[in-house]
Amino acid sequence: MQKDSTWNFDNSSVFLSLSFEMNQTTTVMENKKKIEVNTTAKGGATLALPVAALNAERNLLIRAINNRTRERNYANICLRLAEGEISEDEFEEEILNNEDRYVISFEDDTSEEEIIIASRLTKDVLDVDTEDDFRELFSISSASLLNLTKSIDCK
Repeated sequence: MQKDSTWNFDNSSVFLSLSFEMNQTTTVMENKKKIEVNTTAKGGATLALPVAALNAERNLLIRAINNRTRERNYANICLRLAEGEISEDEFEEEILNNEDRYVISFEDDTSEEEIIIASRLTKDVLDVDTEDDFRELFSISSASLLNLTKSIDCK
């Protein structure tokens, strides 16, 4: 029975403390990483999770949301141009002055781990059907994918 829970953070792990009325140790395998939950007779428990993987997933999800927002923003400004609300000069000026709102940039240094995490996340995201869709969603450059392919070929 759970009594309360608190979150404590450090640089290497996330710790979740729970209170239980039993004394046991449970081992769970998560993505080939051992996660151990220890409960004590006093009713405390600590669950350690790797922060790096959680941060990478969080950062990729935020990047994907921001990139979909950029696509939407670009589509909206194109519609405004097509409907005559703004001129071509105003369109170009808006894009140049607010590039981060409209243009997806690609990361040349995306790690192998980030690409693998992104590929797992992709199965739950709508309309990621091609390599370009994948790269644009997560801002992954062609060079990063090529480096991953080369590293796999060398293994």
